[in-house]
Amino acid sequence: MKKGEDPVETVKREAIEEIGFSLNVGEFIGKAEKHWVSPQYSTLSQHNIGYFYVCTLADKIAVPLEKEPMRWVSLEIVEENLFHEHHLYMLKKTLH
Repeated sequence: MKKGEDPVETVKREAIEEIGFSLNVGEFIGKAEKHWVSPQYSTLSQHNIGYFYVCTLADKIAVPLEKEPMRWVSLEIVEENLFHEHHLYMLKKTLH
């Protein structure tokens, strides 16, 4: 999140930047946090906060800034590859 930006503004901005679509942001699912120390930066404590919303794609309005290919994947692939466990927790909480 950028300074002064609320979570809904952030998810809308990130969607445009990363996938080029505007979003319809719906229900707030929850907030999950993770604290850790990275082996790469052992003197710094990391703190990741995730805000989760039900969203639907709206219109294609921009060319994505991100160049990595995007695709829909199964929950099993997400489980194997998602870096932040608290993101997976919220996804499973929502789907089950």
